[in-house]
Amino acid sequence: MAAAWLYKKYVISFEMMSVADGFVQGKSGAWGEAWSQEWKSSDGVIVYERKSHYESEEDARIALEKEMVNVVSISERVKLGDGSRGIERIIGVSNSPVLKKTFTSIIVLGRGGIYRIDAPSLRYALAFEKYREQE
Repeated sequence: MAAAWLYKKYVISFEMMSVADGFVQGKSGAWGEAWSQEWKSSDGVIVYERKSHYESEEDARIALEKEMVNVVSISERVKLGDGSRGIERIIGVSNSPVLKKTFTSIIVLGRGGIYRIDAPSLRYALAFEKYREQE
């Protein structure tokens, strides 16, 4: 009699816990929309997601540099697409002075905004990114 092996594929899902809407102001003085969401994974881990829209790519780049102040290490920084538009994706560890914690962050600079995921580990940050891509 041959032994049979059963492999269980573990899939992490997420449920939205809270939403906040607001505004960000760019260098030009123009206001853009911003939102943040708190998510809870199927195994109880909290992940944060934010998006800030800016009037120009220049305003978004300035905001990115301000966000990078709390990044303590970068494991990946790559240009996305054809690279001519300056769109990039950054993965690193960020320090949160307010929460007195560190997070793994995925920060994506777009043509007019910044999208960010903060999670307690790279595993959860990547799982959440994949989850949102499939929605």
